[in-house]
Amino acid sequence: MGWVHRLGQLLSFGGDSKALVKTICGNVFGIVIGWIALLIIFKYGVADMGPGAIASVVGVTVFLPSSSPPSNRCLRCQPTSTAMPR
Repeated sequence: MGWVHRLGQLLSFGGDSKALVKTICGNVFGIVIGWIALLIIFKYGVADMGPGAIASVVGVTVFLPSSSPPSNRCLRCQPTSTAMPR
């Protein structure tokens, strides 16, 4: 039932359906990137090389795709304000 609480928070802070779509797309993107990192770590034996190698793989798989501007409109997220609504 945690997703109901988070949906309520999204809507109470002024989120709309576009914000919900971006949230879902961002979460799916994170899941896919995390899955790719796990596949690289365990399929190519990086897990046996120690925590430094694992951290390097995670850093490359997480920060490299997020450092380039997304080509998918679904993943573009530019908040207009960080102020809390009153």
